[in-house]
Amino acid sequence: MIEPTTLNALLAANRVDEVKAAIVARLRALLPDVAVRSHPGKLDISDVVTEDIVKTPGIAIGWSRIRTVEDIASGFGLLIDWTAYVVVEDRADNVAKRRFERESVGHAIGGFLIQVLGDEDEAAWGLMNIGLPSAPEFKPLFTSRSFAKGIAYYAVTWSQELIETGEPPFPGLAPTVSETDDEQILFEDGDIPAEIRAMVEDMEP
Repeated sequence: MIEPTTLNALLAANRVDEVKAAIVARLRALLPDVAVRSHPGKLDISDVVTEDIVKTPGIAIGWSRIRTVEDIASGFGLLIDWTAYVVVEDRADNVAKRRFERESVGHAIGGFLIQVLGDEDEAAWGLMNIGLPSAPEFKPLFTSRSFAKGIAYYAVTWSQELIETGEPPFPGLAPTVSETDDEQILFEDGDIPAEIRAMVEDMEP
């Protein structure tokens, strides 16, 4: 049964914003010369083309879907679909006197994000009770119109479970555990397998 609550309490318990802020903070630290910012949600390509979403080269972090999932150990979790929108343009390296096409810049940033998502330590974003990213994908978003303006857009997407605490959904499945010195698992008499019962009887004096 759900108890009445206040909006302030809901806001304080909202871990989705906490995760998004942690993602932004970590990517800013890992990519100091790339503008990384938070975005409130899913972007439409027309909005990306017509509006100044983020400075180039830049990344805008947002989520597109949240689903609930059952977790045997903790009770339940939230499966969040994240998107990192990557905005790039042609780049000149004045030190090396080289010029990089926007595709190369986009591939470099997108490839690095995929690498981060595959790192167990980095992909936790410094948080507890969060799963590893699943199904990371890097894909282009730009149109001929945006390309003609000298800008290219890409998206890196992944899903990540935010584990919540609570009662297990199947509480009757767990065996009875006794806190003995040797931390043995105790079964009810009727639940002891025949093989184990025979071994115990053989060991008895």
